[in-house]
Amino acid sequence: MTSRPGFPGLAAGPWPQPPDTALILPVGKGRHGEGPAATLIVGVSSHGVLDSAYRQFFDLVADQLGATLTACRARREAHDRIKQLAELNRAKTEFFANVSHEFRAPLTLMLLPLEQLGAGPGLALPAEDARQVHRNTLRLLRLVNNLLSFAELEQSRVRPALEVIADLADLTADLASVFRSAIERAGLSFTVDCPPLGRPVQADPQMWETIVLNLVSNAFKHTFTGGITVRLMARSGHAELVVADTGTGIAEEEIPHLFTRFHRVQGAKARSREGSGIGLALVQQLVQLHRGSIRVRSTPGAGSTFTVWVPYNQNRARKPADAADPAELAEISARARQAFAEEADQWLAGDAVPAGIAEAAEPLGSAFPAPGTRSTVLVVDDNADLRRYLRRLLADRYDIRTAADGAQALHVLAEHPADLVLADVMLPELDGLELIQRIRTDPALRATPVILLTALAAPESMMRAIAAGAHDYIVKPFTARELIARIESQLALARLRAERAK
Repeated sequence: MTSRPGFPGLAAGPWPQPPDTALILPVGKGRHGEGPAATLIVGVSSHGVLDSAYRQFFDLVADQLGATLTACRARREAHDRIKQLAELNRAKTEFFANVSHEFRAPLTLMLLPLEQLGAGPGLALPAEDARQVHRNTLRLLRLVNNLLSFAELEQSRVRPALEVIADLADLTADLASVFRSAIERAGLSFTVDCPPLGRPVQADPQMWETIVLNLVSNAFKHTFTGGITVRLMARSGHAELVVADTGTGIAEEEIPHLFTRFHRVQGAKARSREGSGIGLALVQQLVQLHRGSIRVRSTPGAGSTFTVWVPYNQNRARKPADAADPAELAEISARARQAFAEEADQWLAGDAVPAGIAEAAEPLGSAFPAPGTRSTVLVVDDNADLRRYLRRLLADRYDIRTAADGAQALHVLAEHPADLVLADVMLPELDGLELIQRIRTDPALRATPVILLTALAAPESMMRAIAAGAHDYIVKPFTARELIARIESQLALARLRAERAK
């Protein structure tokens, strides 16, 4: 028997197999039903005839493999969807927590003075309290407007009210100047370089205002040394806005998520923990509505640069049919600028209010403590308005010290121990829960009672606070009488614990 060439031991002679020794078979369907999901290459046995039964066997193999691949892909896609939904749910939960904080803080500062105003006939609201109520009303208005604008943009219900702006440079410089006072008081340099572009730009003035104010506000919030630069330049076919700072910078892995709705950079050093997480997402959508683009470059510890490009001509109708009244738009613009300016000023407001300001709250039926017997209360909150108001509210009952964040609070406690700490949960640098942990691990401070003030009303938040070592937990907004009663209760319990420890 003569062996077949290449196959020792197989008899030579005529063979029934076709010339091809392999089949190429499609396996499954593609992701969108277009083409196969994979290709299967099978070898044909030299001992059999490639007849219909043999082909049917290969088709069954391909079908089974295709079903397996489809099931695997479906499981992977389901896993990816669950992961995405979990991340979106986490982001939404964090967003609503932040928005809750944003609403509850100004509501507290509006309700407390109004509560005192209604405490008895003939009482008048002090001028400082009236300004405080006005500031926080503007802050609430700005937040609500941002949320409404963002919701409308998400649903594609917004069209820019385009105008031919003859001097975009002058408008930009005017908007940037809103922050000049606060930036210079912070010891930062502020450069506004906006020479005339030499040609008009078709844009929505209100949207451009939101873009500029948000970018400069964001730069100021994260810049502690160096300076901020706002520059507008003419480029071929478009105007270029640059907002650069020498602030804390952004980690490389965070940059792709920076314009994602609800996203906030965790652990970023800032003048305040306040914020809803939609500011930069809103800016990006407004820029895209102008058929423009935005880019960010950042180096941690060295600063960030946001660059916006907007074409000169949009090549579309200038104004929607339902354009707002110019006087109304001017009033909205003035309020927005004032809200941004006052918020920036509040980030700088420190412990400058002198002790001993007249008590705004009505006594709870007992005389004020005599000098020398007063307890010391440390108020820790990054909201300057709330620090000032709590100081005025408590100053006739207690010796009040204040701190703007957890790290500053520890420094104050190291120099001047307090009988009680009244702290917000959401603080920059070191939040309220971390502050409690640091206090509990310090032998000299561990017995100090801590009351947390928070906008987070969920039971889980309260349990975390109690587990961390908080003695009490007060949800904003609260009343003056409730606050004083809880402080008195914790001070009394602290005195009892101290007596028993002797």
